[in-house]
Amino acid sequence: MLLHARVGADIAQREFGIRHPQVLSAIACHTVARRAMSVLDKCVFLADSIEPSRTFPDRLPLCELALRDLDRAFLECVARSIRFLVEKRVPIAGETIEVYNEMVQRYAQSS
Repeated sequence: MLLHARVGADIAQREFGIRHPQVLSAIACHTVARRAMSVLDKCVFLADSIEPSRTFPDRLPLCELALRDLDRAFLECVARSIRFLVEKRVPIAGETIEVYNEMVQRYAQSS
């Protein structure tokens, strides 16, 4: 299920001639957060997570937060993804844990 992001970036490049590295990066990491994501990476990650067909209870408040504070919405989205995966007893990508820890540390220092 997560492989489609990396495959999608490859297809975008090979089939559609997309060469812009930031666009390819955003496609490649739209399902698994990673450290040092760009603003575009975070926007696409969030857009995929909160798009209208998603039906989780806190989707609308998360959409509103994304309009006010991209990084805090990104952190909340990553935290929510981790909770979901823990409940389903699904392995969590190491990159996701790393970005969660990085974001929590950043906000703990600024609070």
